[in-house]
Order: sequence, then C-alpha cells, then structure tokens
Amino acid sequence: MAHPRIVLLSTLLSIGTLTTIVGTSCGPEKCSVVCINGGTCNDKQCICPVSHTGVNCEKTTILDNWLGNDNNITNSSTYQQQIAIARSTTDTTQILIGFSQGFAAGHVINGTLSADGAIVTYSKQLIPTSTTPDTVSGRIVLLTTTTVSNNYTYNNSHDGIIYSIQGNYSK
Repeated sequence: MAHPRIVLLSTLLSIGTLTTIVGTSCGPEKCSVVCINGGTCNDKQCICPVSHTGVNCEKTTILDNWLGNDNNITNSSTYQQQIAIARSTTDTTQILIGFSQGFAAGHVINGTLSADGAIVTYSKQLIPTSTTPDTVSGRIVLLTTTTVSNNYTYNNSHDGIIYSIQGNYSK
C-alpha cells in the first residue's frame, strides 16, 4: 500500500497539472500582433483609433483636428484657421471637413480620403451664403505625422472672384 503522503502529493500534482492545462486552453486568446498608438487588439487584429491605420496602427492618418494659418494669395491676407477632418457616420466613403474661420467658417463639406489615409480631396462643395451659393475645392495633404497643408480655391459667385488659399496646420 502506498504511503498516504505520496498519494496526497500525487493527487495535488495531478490537480495542478489539470488546472494548468484547462486554464491555458480556456483562457483568452493572445493577440498575434502588437498594437501601438492607442490601438487595441480584438480577435487577433488591431482596432486603431481614428488618427491611425495599418496592421499595428503604425501609420498616422489625416483624420484629426488641425490648427494653423490660411494665406489668401488673391488678396494677401492671413488668418488663423482650425479644421476638423473626420469620417462621416452615415457614409463611410465620405470625409467631413469643418472650418472655423474664413470663407467656409461654420460649414462642413464632404471630401474623399485616399487609400493610404494621407490625402483628402474635395471638389465644388457648396457653401451657402446670404446671397448666392459659393463653392470650395481643394486638397489636404498629410506632410508629417503632425503637419498638413491645405491648398484650395474659393469661388465667390456673388463677386465673381476666385480666391486661392494655402494653409499649413499642425496638431
């Protein structure tokens, strides 16, 4: 007959081994990728915040809030500008661009995001004014992870003037 201590030790070892095997096989799956820049792992894939994309959320996108200056080439004026670039919640193919100052102040226009997330283009977006609708067309380009440029034209249909504007912004 086996010694009671040996039986107890064997039983405890067996239970410990079984617990380890069952605990490992039933535990949460480990993520096979490393998520950075605020990304979180879900089902072995990174879910990136709006401002980043890529397998590991390693690429900065243009979707963010930007602050800088617009230089109106046509009339030699400069003003501070804040733009907000975000995905549309109703149409995932569209990008929404909001302006705080200048010709398009208080208006949100639609744009299209490039496949790499670095360029937004917008064309002949209507800006309703008190007299006649004006249009704005342009292109916003991600220059670095913290800077963008915005080159656009504003067609003032009431005055018949097309303004050319260049802006540089940072986060």
